[in-house]
Amino acid sequence: MRTSAGRTLINQFLAEMDRESAENDGVLVLGATNAPWHLDSAFLRPGRFDRLIFVPPPDEPARQEIVKIIANGKPVTGLDPAALAKRVKDFLCQLNQSGKKQKALESIGEAIRLRSDAAFYHAVKSLILSDLHKGKEALVVADAAIRLDPEDAFPLAAKAAAYSEMDQWANVEAWSLKALQIDSDHAMSANLLTHALRLQGKSDENEIAVEQLLAASPEDSFAHVNAGWSALQRGDSKQAETHFREALRLEPESGSARDGLLESFRARSWFYRIYLSYCFFMQRFTGGKQWGIIVGIYIAYQLLQRWLETVNEMVAAVFVILWLALVLWVWLAPGIGNFLILMDPSARLALKPGEKWQGLAVGGGLVLGVFGTATGFGLSLDPLLLGGIGLIASTVPASLTFANDSQKGRMIFGVVTAAVYAMTLVVVIKLSLTPGATELDPVTK
Repeated sequence: MRTSAGRTLINQFLAEMDRESAENDGVLVLGATNAPWHLDSAFLRPGRFDRLIFVPPPDEPARQEIVKIIANGKPVTGLDPAALAKRVKDFLCQLNQSGKKQKALESIGEAIRLRSDAAFYHAVKSLILSDLHKGKEALVVADAAIRLDPEDAFPLAAKAAAYSEMDQWANVEAWSLKALQIDSDHAMSANLLTHALRLQGKSDENEIAVEQLLAASPEDSFAHVNAGWSALQRGDSKQAETHFREALRLEPESGSARDGLLESFRARSWFYRIYLSYCFFMQRFTGGKQWGIIVGIYIAYQLLQRWLETVNEMVAAVFVILWLALVLWVWLAPGIGNFLILMDPSARLALKPGEKWQGLAVGGGLVLGVFGTATGFGLSLDPLLLGGIGLIASTVPASLTFANDSQKGRMIFGVVTAAVYAMTLVVVIKLSLTPGATELDPVTK
């Protein structure tokens, strides 16, 4: 409400309330907002909205009464308002709690058992299934919700979300547009549409959609998250950072906003921006197509490498080194990005402990490894040379250790990383304790 249009509206509204010619004795004006901290101070002066009353979400008895009011006059024989009121609380709370998605699925299943004709419950179940990465099941449930109420935008948006989980961005766009045709102000559909346009590389349409989204929902955290990712894809990390910060201000617990903010910090480096461009390109395709591209690139590398060997062996060797550097770059870029964030006293506060350790192990290990390798080679110091090579080798399993979502994966790659460290240390100590060692002995070959 601090834009020029908002200010005009405020002034007109307050003028109507304060008009001297108007009789307003005995008139009580009530207002409601879920963001009182954004109210213009002019509203809160004496004689205007000078009394603030907090109205909490309805408790279980209140939800029962709401259910009874809604069900009044409708054919709902056998409906248990108390059971339904309890289930509504259960699945909505569990849906927003980390690690409680499966419980939320069970709760919404019970709600559907009580009211199988409620399209809303089926749509919520579809969203929960999407969160659980069960896109195909979510699609089936979303279709059931649409059959129950084809004129409600929410089930259509749930179907778009299911396609989003399956990386089918053209279908996400199509079903988001269908939902917006029913309800042009449906925020979830607008956010999904913006997301789908960006991931399809439709930059012009995406830019228009972002502007419309922010104009319609300036206080929507997801709108700023979408705007931030769009800015990152354009290469504008500063603008992206601004939007992600605003998203976190609106919703401090937003994981997507925090992840986006970290990406905008990492994107301050040209090195990481190249990696992001690669990621944005690959995001346009489904998982199967991504693997097809990777396999195709590898086959092209093999063919070109064999041809170069017939032309010039030195050129072929340089080509192999460049290829290995490219592969390492893809694996190590996130860890190096975290290492760069650690260099910023304020930005490092956004990192989780695992991300900090990844930055130290990957970025720090790479820097020390390259320094040790170069110095050892230049000064003919075998312990330093092999120590540097060992540190460089350790960065690959380390990149898969600290930020791994799988506990089993963290353990496996953690053991491999520790083994590389141990082997490197043993070799360095052995060479250091060997007087006058200048050549690699059989143990280190």
